[in-house]
Amino acid sequence: MIIHTEHYTRPRWWRSMKPLPKFRLLAMNIATAVALSWSIGAVVLGGLWLYNAFLSEVQKWTPREITIYYQFPWQWVWIIAIYLWLLSPLVLDAILKSYYPLQPLIFEDVESQYPESVTLWRTFNSKHRLIRPKFKLLQTDLPIALSYSGTPRTATLVISRGLLQQLTDEELAVITATQLGQIKSWGCFWFSGAVALLQIPYFIYWRLSQWGDRQKFKFPFAISAAFFWCIYWLWRLPLLWLSRMRVYYSDRYAVELTGNPNALGGALLKIAAGISGETIHIGYAHPLLESFDVALPLDPGEALSINPSSSTLLAWDCNHPSRFTRALLFTHPPLGERLYILGKCAEFWRVESLFALPERSSFNLLHIYRHLPLFPRAIITGITIGTLLRTLFWLVGFVSIKNGFQPLMWMAEYSPLRSWLGWVIIIFILSLIWFISKRIPTFFVWVVFVKLGWNNLNIYNLTILSWLFIDDRLLLPWVGIVFSIAIIAGLNGYFPDELERETDLTRLLNEGKVKKPKTKLVKLEGKLLGSKGVSNWLAQDLRLETEGGLIKLRHSTSLGLWGNLLSFFPRPCEFTGQEVVVKGWLHLCNRPWIDIDTITISGGKTLKSNYRVWLLLLAFAAAIWSAYQIYKI
Repeated sequence: MIIHTEHYTRPRWWRSMKPLPKFRLLAMNIATAVALSWSIGAVVLGGLWLYNAFLSEVQKWTPREITIYYQFPWQWVWIIAIYLWLLSPLVLDAILKSYYPLQPLIFEDVESQYPESVTLWRTFNSKHRLIRPKFKLLQTDLPIALSYSGTPRTATLVISRGLLQQLTDEELAVITATQLGQIKSWGCFWFSGAVALLQIPYFIYWRLSQWGDRQKFKFPFAISAAFFWCIYWLWRLPLLWLSRMRVYYSDRYAVELTGNPNALGGALLKIAAGISGETIHIGYAHPLLESFDVALPLDPGEALSINPSSSTLLAWDCNHPSRFTRALLFTHPPLGERLYILGKCAEFWRVESLFALPERSSFNLLHIYRHLPLFPRAIITGITIGTLLRTLFWLVGFVSIKNGFQPLMWMAEYSPLRSWLGWVIIIFILSLIWFISKRIPTFFVWVVFVKLGWNNLNIYNLTILSWLFIDDRLLLPWVGIVFSIAIIAGLNGYFPDELERETDLTRLLNEGKVKKPKTKLVKLEGKLLGSKGVSNWLAQDLRLETEGGLIKLRHSTSLGLWGNLLSFFPRPCEFTGQEVVVKGWLHLCNRPWIDIDTITISGGKTLKSNYRVWLLLLAFAAAIWSAYQIYKI
């Protein structure tokens, strides 16, 4: 579905579309800033706890008095955050220069080849004199564009050499228009500070990985690098909601500014193909793609999951039930959904759309639940059925109290009726917000605001609402029991033993049914891609290059993430760049992946993955812990 054209048909006239509500983007900015502050606070509190624990141990061995800090240093966190926000352009410039040369982009040097783009840039600068972004060129073959700013006068738009090489003039104009739209929205300013914040743990992680690869004993560097990678992931998580919403607004701005929705779709497809091709060329996902993913025009994972020309995957972006839940961890809306919206814009202006995609499916909770991976599905099952069971047993205890039956009274003594009634009301209100809003991002905003109000209630400890803070010691044990049963009951269906005969990835995906999901045990041959050594110690960057494209691989030991971190057995990253045979379970969705069972390297050496064992051990641990908690009562 890659578009190859030198000219896109534009409307002879176009009328303005209904504007997107600005208050929604404003509310998302506020909610994201609050959630990010909680994420930063969690990391700082964790570091403070470790520091105090270390000092407490040191105090046992020295007669000198050591000061232990218990107060959270919010003032220093805010001071650092403000300075980082103001200096974010300098920080991001320095990070980009550490990867590739970064230099000013001279309009005259590219005007002959990209006249429409240069005209657009000059018009924007003359129209918005308070902003006037600086244009810079990044010397890399990766097709990327990004914008950042600390203040209006320091706005910067960066485009890469690869973007100039792969896009036509029309495509370049509309892609840069999306970045100009983000600058114009003013939300770019604080978001740039957040992107700069992400670079700190990620840059430390990457440098520790490089140093560790040069050492004979890599383990200490691997532990430290994994620690900073987890901090990066934790701080990045609250930004995902805003990152996705910004794309809808920037796409709309670019389309209305240029009147060329087809060009934007074609540019996105070419960028996806370029990222995929460059990753195959160098053999791993470049750290620039991961560290700046929230600021790029396209989610790199979208391009690296599989060949973006696959019409099946783009169609699944519109009608696959898993797109609602899997998109929660995407930095951008699914590519197929963006192309669908661009097609509707073209139809609105009576221009033939170049993207034939199906209508978007309606929101269906049952279909979404069925398409969830086993682990989150078991969590939801545990919370839902566990809460119902806890309520049922509370009723048994309540009846026992009324009838004086002593052996079962304890079931109701740990949770008064008003506590349960209050939580039922709260859950009902949140569910109502979910269904009324019809938009998952709006639900995120409301959850953050409700949590913020909850924190204030907890601080003031209002007597009239004290029932909200009563701890029910029996709720979590019942949730844990149901969770363990759901894991054990779903293992066989989630990990079938019958091996598929088909070995072509494209055919496997095209045969996948949306409404009747089925995990398939497959065996595929290809080249194992991913970074080597310490940087891939947790096996987070593994992909298989086959004739049908790229597909994500997931590896896990019997102890899950901790096993990946602590295991001294051979790791998949040791064999990247080699031809391998991967046997595992293919999960069909708009961004498919394979849970590895075995990886066979040329020469007959086999590496085993034990994700099934990890889930089984987790289920047993949850059941034993829950039984012990009930026994203690």
